[in-house]
Amino acid sequence: LEVATTDEMEPEKREAVTGQCGGCSRCVESCPTKALKGEYVMDCRRCISYHTIENRNLAQEAALGTLPPFGEQYFGCDNCLDACPWNSRNLLGWEEFHSNAALLGEATAQWWEELSKEEFKKIFKESPLSRGGLENIKTALAWGKKGKENG
Repeated sequence: LEVATTDEMEPEKREAVTGQCGGCSRCVESCPTKALKGEYVMDCRRCISYHTIENRNLAQEAALGTLPPFGEQYFGCDNCLDACPWNSRNLLGWEEFHSNAALLGEATAQWWEELSKEEFKKIFKESPLSRGGLENIKTALAWGKKGKENG
């Protein structure tokens, strides 16, 4: 099954799929790594969310130095979602994070570095953080720290 990219769609279908952004480019402007290249175009190689949640080769790419700067982001980014007026109805944040909100608000880089796999699984087994995994979180933190030291 082949799926057309948004670039290949007829204009009226493209608008139905992508929404009605009009002249708004808040998401593009808010992206800290410039992963959003313009209207409906993303370079996942620059996306913090992709790397910290989905990239199963994060440690190898960090060792090669081929990652964009993460800053203090260790799981996702969501700047583009937060900037989007179409997404602004989600004022309370994602429900999946509510059970760990207090812990996540207080967790320091040191806490994450000292957290064991067993503790992580116990605390975050029903949380979206389990998708990225503890190793990706620790790698992302180390990458962000390295960027701070070099920048």
